[in-house]
Amino acid sequence: MRKIVFMILAIGIIGTVATIYTLSGSKPTRIVLITLDTLRYDSMMGGKDQPTTMPLSRAVGDKGLIFTRFYTATSTTQPTHATKFTAMHPWQHGVSRNGQVLDVKHTTVAEILKENGFTTSAVVASFPVTSKVSQFDQGFDRYDETFTEGRKESKYALADQITKSIMRQLDTAEGDKQFFWFHYYDPHAPYGDTSGQFRGFTPKPQLERAVQRGESRKQLNQMVAKFRQYYDMDVKYLDQHLHQVLQRLEVESRKYDTHLIITSDHGESFEHDYWFNHRDGLWDSVVRVPLLIRGPTVPKGKTIQQQVGLV
Repeated sequence: MRKIVFMILAIGIIGTVATIYTLSGSKPTRIVLITLDTLRYDSMMGGKDQPTTMPLSRAVGDKGLIFTRFYTATSTTQPTHATKFTAMHPWQHGVSRNGQVLDVKHTTVAEILKENGFTTSAVVASFPVTSKVSQFDQGFDRYDETFTEGRKESKYALADQITKSIMRQLDTAEGDKQFFWFHYYDPHAPYGDTSGQFRGFTPKPQLERAVQRGESRKQLNQMVAKFRQYYDMDVKYLDQHLHQVLQRLEVESRKYDTHLIITSDHGESFEHDYWFNHRDGLWDSVVRVPLLIRGPTVPKGKTIQQQVGLV
């Protein structure tokens, strides 16, 4: 009974669309959660005098429900994803920083869905959410964590590899009730690594060296502009490869009732006096993130402007 109440009342978005299947049951169903690591709100949704950097993905959201004031749990990957899966604040589930393992005593949405007849599959793109480091594989039948970029504790995969892995999982998906979690990492530093020409920029050490050299504010601002340019390049690359997945889900929605949730774990800061990255920051650029929901029971083309939190 506790788990049923937890699914209806605590899980929120994912649990809610899961219960929709039990009410309709007209055809097989899919729940697809896509988390885009380090993606800023304005990168997907645009801003003042700034168009979206992800027009292909944004177009999907325009056919569903868009949240304009959605706030994540923290500014760090592991704590936020732990909150997504448990509907608990970081001080409740105990994961307050990267490198901490989610305790198996906490029930995850994947475990609840599996107990209710769903097959559960995940494709993740970076070291912090690997099964060994995070234990986010709780409740998943399949957990793809194959990386080719970076080294040791900073290993990750680019969008082309993640999309290929996702396509393989969709190719072999079974069952009338399916839950997928797909995780992309491209907006995260190093910036510009999607170009294939170099390993990318890691802003903090470069900026620190520039300050030590006594570079002028104008020169520092030029560096910031360069970092944002390459960050945007990576976001566009993500949009192109994510679009392939979204197109396939759209085509296969003729067979499956498909409930799609697209969001980010946190954003990235470029505005705050050369403070880069996202850890320890609580500015809007870091904790206000996109949230798009689309599905057969979701209002189309509607915008929610009320403030909403991840829990």
